[in-house]
Amino acid sequence: MNRLLTNILWGRQSKWQFAFAGLGFTLGLLILLVSLQLYLDVQRILDVKAQSSADYLILNKDVSLANTFGLASSTFSEAETNSLRKQPFVKQLGVFTASQFQATVEGNQTIRFYTQLFFESIPDAFLDQVPGNWRWNEASKQVPIIVSQDFLNLYNFGFAPSQGLPQLSRSTVQLVPLTLTLSGPGGQQRYQARIVGFSDRIASVLVPDSFMRWANQHIGSGRSVSPSRIMIQVTDASDPAIADYLSQQNYQTNNDQLKASQTGRLIQTVMSLIGIVGIFFIVLSFIIFTSNFRVIIAEAKEEISLLLQLGYQVGVIARHLLVYFAAFLLIVIAFVFILLQLAVSTTQQFVKDQGIALGEGVSMTVMGVGLVFVLVCLALNAWSVRQLLKKSA
Repeated sequence: MNRLLTNILWGRQSKWQFAFAGLGFTLGLLILLVSLQLYLDVQRILDVKAQSSADYLILNKDVSLANTFGLASSTFSEAETNSLRKQPFVKQLGVFTASQFQATVEGNQTIRFYTQLFFESIPDAFLDQVPGNWRWNEASKQVPIIVSQDFLNLYNFGFAPSQGLPQLSRSTVQLVPLTLTLSGPGGQQRYQARIVGFSDRIASVLVPDSFMRWANQHIGSGRSVSPSRIMIQVTDASDPAIADYLSQQNYQTNNDQLKASQTGRLIQTVMSLIGIVGIFFIVLSFIIFTSNFRVIIAEAKEEISLLLQLGYQVGVIARHLLVYFAAFLLIVIAFVFILLQLAVSTTQQFVKDQGIALGEGVSMTVMGVGLVFVLVCLALNAWSVRQLLKKSA
């Protein structure tokens, strides 16, 4: 019986039509799933950065020759700070407080060094990590310090080799006791100090805000000084409105973060467009499949009518057609998943070699989307075949 139906329905059909339709469906589904996988990987990276430092920008003004001769100021006025605070893309704003005194730091007997330093402070909410001992008051016996990771790298790979000093890990450098000497109009004070943490977000040497304000008041000049650097948390660092506003105000920032966020969004847009191309391939393939079924039914119209008169049900003939189509789709989806795994793993390894970890393997979401597309295609074809057979009957 099945052989009879096969001869009647498929005997005069060209296998190349289904082969080309299957190739288009395979390419379309593969393009769609690969682009979706890359889109999700990029989104995950952007989400991680958004939770760390990607949405924090440090602003300062451009320094020109006029600043050199004291004809211009590089500080932010209160009006400029308030204007920036009111911008819709600013979630919160913090100002850096700079030291108004001279500071020197000395090492101990094991690590001998002596250097002048500058200090800054900023509200704790803008730190990427707040150590447990990041507190200071007038009764404190030592001053906690946070330094940029870049400072430690400069010491380990620049200063230490040239001075014959040992290189230090993060944990080791926090054990080194330091002697801090502050000098200013209010006199001179010596403190014990220790590095208690590191910052990947802020390239500076930071002390607690409470210590900075006390030292500026009692050792420094004590006068009110406008900030020369401001830190803002923004809603989305890739927002073009941020770059436009900063350009109009002649503010400078860490452009690498803006470019990285913009590049990530651009990649997502490109992946979305590629995914649309994949959907176009799938829709075109579906139309070809439907047209083929229409041709099959049209060419076998007399035979189908005879079969229906002999007692065959429309559902029997429809199921016969769809069994072949389902088997065909099963082969296609298996082939697509093999190619998908190969394409995704190759891409992830290539990007990993460039220093960016996208992830490992194909996302279950992507595989679920692939199965849904196949099932939807099968269901639509089943409905289409039944309608064509009913019209023929």
